[in-house]
Amino acid sequence: MKANELRLRNYIQIMDGSGHDCQPTEITSIKENSVGISCKIFNLSLGTYYQLEDLEPIPLTEEWLLKLGFKKNGEEYSITMMSLVFVIQPPKPMGEWQTFYSWIYDTFKFSVIKYVHELQNLYFALSGEELEIK
Repeated sequence: MKANELRLRNYIQIMDGSGHDCQPTEITSIKENSVGISCKIFNLSLGTYYQLEDLEPIPLTEEWLLKLGFKKNGEEYSITMMSLVFVIQPPKPMGEWQTFYSWIYDTFKFSVIKYVHELQNLYFALSGEELEIK
């Protein structure tokens, strides 16, 4: 993951040093080689900076699509964006070569989306609105 892929309010996960994924969290600030995270523990907000190598992207899954407000419609997931419907297609419906989720419009596949922050960034670029946990 590169710093130029990240925006404020993107969801990422922090590695705890043992190789296990930690709780997903939201980016609150970005410096040259580090990212500020605000963690809530027992209603106390703690802010700290982590080096990029200590952060991992969150793989996009059905669970995350539903958390972000998408509705499942048959094989696809959609959310209303302004007056348009933003549709995400899961892996495999278009063939074995489709190994990740993708944004589609009509019958055209436009963008492969592997991680939650990529979906957040694409949604923001198209709508000007944040895609947040509902």
